[in-house]
Amino acid sequence: LEGVNNLVPQISNLQNFYQINWNGQPITKLTLSNPFYTTADDIDLVLTLDPSSPPLHKVSAVTVSLKAFELVNRDYASDSSKISKPQGNQVYEAHAICFDKCDSIPLKLIFPKTPMNQMPSQFRTDVFQFKWMLVFKFVLVPRIENINLEQFYEDKKGVLFHAKETLEGEEFSCHIPIPILPSSGNFGGW
Repeated sequence: LEGVNNLVPQISNLQNFYQINWNGQPITKLTLSNPFYTTADDIDLVLTLDPSSPPLHKVSAVTVSLKAFELVNRDYASDSSKISKPQGNQVYEAHAICFDKCDSIPLKLIFPKTPMNQMPSQFRTDVFQFKWMLVFKFVLVPRIENINLEQFYEDKKGVLFHAKETLEGEEFSCHIPIPILPSSGNFGGW
């Protein structure tokens, strides 16, 4: 990896572990299976939820999206005032719902891998940059008993609960950069 670092500047400062915080409090740890991926790889990741933080909320659902971002250097743009915050083009999306006592969420992002549907690798020039990001959206609900159930019926024999139709909660998003390089053959691709 040392020699490759000198040849490919896209893989400098690699890491495969991230701490994700919400309002200054840890909510999850993200662990990626590799520090970088190639266009032929699947992306395996695990979200390890913090069981007690934040103290007033808990994660009830997670959506992870792989998005491609095309960025233009403002110095080379014909009208830099028209360059807005990049939105990213979504390539893949996965969802997970967290039930009680859920402490980790393993996810696998699988993309079509054919010569006709090949993912481009990231690159950077003075003028233009193409990069990949994992975009996480967390749904946080209050940490109270029976947040997702409401009492439907009660008699002397017991109580019947139904799932609530709506839940109050918070939404939180974050972006994690992910290096995706050309596939094998000294990073030469197919």
